Amino acid sequence: MTVSNIVHFIWFTGPRSRDFSYINYLAVRAAHDVQNHDGVIMWCNEDIQGNPYWDAIRPYVTISIIEPPTHIDGHPLEYPQYQADVVRLQTLYKYGGIYLDTDMLLLKPLTPFMHKQCVMSAESYDKNGRIKSLNAGLIIAERGSPFIKAWLDRLPGAIKTDVWANQAVILPLEIFSENPTALHLEPAQSFIPFNFHDEWIYGPIENKSKLDGSYSIHMYDTYWQGIEYHEIRKINHFYLKCEKNLFSQLFKRYA
Repeated sequence: MTVSNIVHFIWFTGPRSRDFSYINYLAVRAAHDVQNHDGVIMWCNEDIQGNPYWDAIRPYVTISIIEPPTHIDGHPLEYPQYQADVVRLQTLYKYGGIYLDTDMLLLKPLTPFMHKQCVMSAESYDKNGRIKSLNAGLIIAERGSPFIKAWLDRLPGAIKTDVWANQAVILPLEIFSENPTALHLEPAQSFIPFNFHDEWIYGPIENKSKLDGSYSIHMYDTYWQGIEYHEIRKINHFYLKCEKNLFSQLFKRYA
């Protein structure tokens, strides 16, 4: 079975949510322009008004209004991220396609992976090079994927542990360890070539060699936006036009 070439984003607003940012706009634009897709869907609980970056994505997406789940197996889903954890798996299982976090920026098409049942990448490694967690910010899956089904089935128990992101990055690694044939696992370099401690993406253009073999980058928007004076807070159309660093070089065509 070939994976449906539909790109799925999720954005839920609520008491614990943040504003849709320029980085989120760039994620949608890059997905639209880079992936030779059959459609880009933004699953959301409201069509946001008065946000210029949300207004800017309208030509590139189909906005689909849904009601985010408030509980799973009787356990409250208190964070928009947890609600999205549930909906991303339900969506991929029902429709198949490509799921992207709204701070995951595509660099090149995901074509090599579109004939596989399910694809993820490693997220982190221990000092011996063993995988500690998986990256849930980019998932490619065929409709009815057995891996996604197993993940959905075990999601309530993982969320109830109240360990942050356990259900998103640790649980899929456990399922992969039990049944490695159900998931094609890429190295972290393929989808997230740096972590939130590494900021060379804002460095000299010569750093581009560090993206060899990478299909995307993850911009850690929630984390970096929370740091006062962080470089990510400066990024807008003018930044892309004027700065002479690797990030602006990669995305200046969207300025």
